[in-house]
Amino acid sequence: MNPLIPEISRLSENVKVSQHLESESDSGNEIVLSCEVEGNPEPKIEFLHNSVKIQRTPHLSVRHKRLHISKQSVANNGIYSCRASNNAAKMDSTDNFELNIKADGIPHLQQISKYSTVKLNESIELQCIFTNAASIEWYAPNKDVPIVNTSRVTVFTNGSLLINRVEREDNGFYKCVDLEEFDANDLSSTFAPNLNLHIVPKNSPKVELYCMSPNGFPKPTLWWEDPNGDIVSDSGRVRVEENALIIDGPIKKSDAGKYHCVATNLAASMKKLYEIYVATPPTLTDPNSIIADEDGLAVMHCLYTASPHTSVKWIKNGKYLRNSISHSVLNNGSLIIKRAQIADSGHYLCEINSTGFQTIRSKAANLTIREKLKFFNIPTNKNLELSSKSKLICKAKGAPLLTVKWVKWTKDGQLKGLDWPNHILDTNGTLEFNLVKREDAGNYTCIATNSQGIINTSIEVLVTVKPKFTVEPKPQTIVEGFSALLDCRAEGNRAQSEPNPSIQWDKDNVLNGFDEQRFAIMPNGSLLINEYGCTAGNSGGFSRTEVTLTVKSGDTYNLNHLGVNSEENNNKMTRTVTITLGAAALYMFLVMALMIYCRFRRAKRKAMTNARNAQNGKTENNGDLELKDRAKAGDNPEQHRLLTDDKQKQMTNKIRNEGDVHSQTSSNHSSKRSKSPIEKLEIARHDLQKLCLLGHGEFGEVFLAKANINNNKTIENGQIVLVKALQSKDENIIFDYKREIEMFHKLNNERIVKLMGLCRDCEPFMFVLEYSDWGDLKQFLLATRPDDKSRRGPKPTPLTLPQMLGIGQQIAFAMEYLTNNRHVHKDLATRNCLITSKLDIKLSSTSLSKDTYSADYFNYQNRDLPIRWAPHEAVVEDEWSAKSDVYSFGVTIWEICFQAELPYSQLNDLNVIRLLEKNELKLEAPEAMPNMLRDLLIRCWSTSPKDRPTFTEIFHILNKAIHNIHK
Repeated sequence: MNPLIPEISRLSENVKVSQHLESESDSGNEIVLSCEVEGNPEPKIEFLHNSVKIQRTPHLSVRHKRLHISKQSVANNGIYSCRASNNAAKMDSTDNFELNIKADGIPHLQQISKYSTVKLNESIELQCIFTNAASIEWYAPNKDVPIVNTSRVTVFTNGSLLINRVEREDNGFYKCVDLEEFDANDLSSTFAPNLNLHIVPKNSPKVELYCMSPNGFPKPTLWWEDPNGDIVSDSGRVRVEENALIIDGPIKKSDAGKYHCVATNLAASMKKLYEIYVATPPTLTDPNSIIADEDGLAVMHCLYTASPHTSVKWIKNGKYLRNSISHSVLNNGSLIIKRAQIADSGHYLCEINSTGFQTIRSKAANLTIREKLKFFNIPTNKNLELSSKSKLICKAKGAPLLTVKWVKWTKDGQLKGLDWPNHILDTNGTLEFNLVKREDAGNYTCIATNSQGIINTSIEVLVTVKPKFTVEPKPQTIVEGFSALLDCRAEGNRAQSEPNPSIQWDKDNVLNGFDEQRFAIMPNGSLLINEYGCTAGNSGGFSRTEVTLTVKSGDTYNLNHLGVNSEENNNKMTRTVTITLGAAALYMFLVMALMIYCRFRRAKRKAMTNARNAQNGKTENNGDLELKDRAKAGDNPEQHRLLTDDKQKQMTNKIRNEGDVHSQTSSNHSSKRSKSPIEKLEIARHDLQKLCLLGHGEFGEVFLAKANINNNKTIENGQIVLVKALQSKDENIIFDYKREIEMFHKLNNERIVKLMGLCRDCEPFMFVLEYSDWGDLKQFLLATRPDDKSRRGPKPTPLTLPQMLGIGQQIAFAMEYLTNNRHVHKDLATRNCLITSKLDIKLSSTSLSKDTYSADYFNYQNRDLPIRWAPHEAVVEDEWSAKSDVYSFGVTIWEICFQAELPYSQLNDLNVIRLLEKNELKLEAPEAMPNMLRDLLIRCWSTSPKDRPTFTEIFHILNKAIHNIHK
């Protein structure tokens, strides 16, 4: 390029937004929009949604000067425009793109004015037509109050806006809002730039507005005009000094209005608008308590005055309400609840937040939802057993003064009346039969009435007789190869001449699983040739009996045994047992007699020896004491020490595992057996070199150790392992200690730490678990915090959303395996998860509840429990299950999102326990989290365990979320 020739900057006035040909506009697919403009140099492109600059989100992104909208929904509906700018100028698009997606239950936009141009003093009509909309509100540029009909402006019932005698001040972006769907369809119609707005708090000391004189020849003359169109003088409270408009304070409400800076010369005249808003403190009128019907519309008003930029929020029972399809807040502050439910009842108050002033709240108002009249236990056709006590139950819900009654119809369809026979009692919907009679059969209707109306439901009642067995099969013992007859007969309802009940045989709960060549079923129900079942059925129901047929091997019997009665066999067995026990008793008696004889003979021999020694004048000190008595007397202190050591060894052996005891035969030959799998994990105490103490848990010390061991299949020499010691004698703690060893020994999963070894050669007993190079997940998350000053050196970077989801997926995978093997963790949290340098997760259970992580536990009913991670049924009712682990998993994901922040950190332990006992403790899901995951956490924290998902379902949801992000 020749440097002497200047480059000409230009920007085309024709700017428009168009849909790229390769994209699709159906709901759920990606839409690509491009901004078409020409200019030099290359203009910078910005995209706007309803006149607001678009920020990058997971579903909205700008790539190669194109806007990509993925997974669009009704929340993306609106007008998409673009703004092009370079050195020459800045231009907004005039031909914009309208996104209008249909959805069930949400009003749909039929027609909208995208961009309109009109001459001064002429009329213009803006279209905004919805289907299924209750009403439409229009908002002028930068106005927070809806437009009302005046002599110049008219809002029609079909949603159109008519502006007569258009002025320059009418320029700007207009919004039309459907009242039924707040914050979902804010569609705009635009035909000018925004106004020059200045917000001034009331009673401010001074206001200064500056107006620069434009270039022109001859030099323009400049003056100011007040809101009444009068020229502002150069003196007084409102005056002009050096082209600046000055208003001395205190600023009043009357100072608000539109001020114009006017510049004129012989060629032309120009005006520039300055609008002053005087901000006033907000005031509000408290909402009134109302009563609404279930499934109806509930509206609570929060009337306020404030200027400008006021936001209104509603609070229910101390928690902020979120906008949804059923709950929305209008711009005038009213709360709209569509299809109100019983759960919507509560205390409501509104909160007003106005620019420059403190937030104020109204007094609470009660919303009471009148329950809709409906059956919640609808009766169905029923068979009543003749001569039995039975009930027909019909329950209904609704407003007070609810009445539920039964009526009966005759065969010709006539109402019998409300008078029941003596054996029937109708108690508010429960019809009790005291000994059912045959005439009780027929058609019945349950009727529920209250002030809301009347509902009814009808059923048919049959009186039946269940089959009764006349002959029941008896247990038999038969020899293999011979025939057996199992006799089973039943009778039914004789009075109504019904046929005999049908008989159905089954073997080991398998119907008709018989070989026709070996089995024959008789017409009377008997079965010719484990467990056999006989079921008799008719219109009155089923009756069942079971019988055991024992088949013995033919090798142990001959033909002579076939005629022997079973009772005779039983007598033989009794005689055999009696003879055996008698022989054993005789043997014990002979042994005792022999011992007594030997003792007397020994005493007699000693007496004779002592007599001879006395004659010879010789005596022995303590000669009549046995070896153990001499040891006690002090003659043999070494023997006494050996006996004492033996007792101590016996006490130690009592708490050893049963697998360590080896029996000996009478011939002093040891019976050797192979070691069990858990015995193969035995390692010596001296093979572990203690490195550092991690803390103390319920069992005792937990520390890291270095394994100095060779020729071990589970532990490598020099490997760092985690060791948990048992330093408690409490039986419950010992039981939990064994349970944890058994759990980690049986589980074999790459996401769960492995049991590496057992130390039982001396006390305290220990077991060894796998450890990771980066330690537990909680310490890792704390290290990623920017405000963490406890660690020196390089810090790990905070986790990204895909990494968080990946960690959550690994934990879900481990917990799925654990629960499928019928184990419950009871302490799932980041502190009990290990993380490697590759961000691999391994589930563990260090449970340092006594010191390191004592703030995470609370002693409740003499147990250290993780009350901030556990649900109501686990803490209060001691019902730990896979569903309580799902609840803890949700809190663990919350920890990961908030870098190991303590759940409910604003509450102390006593308040947490109080809310847990009331079942009112709930976490808030992170707002930045995708909707799919936020809904998953809310389900994990459901009050009812049945409403919580399984770990299999959680794994698939997280897997899908990761796939969508990478997609």
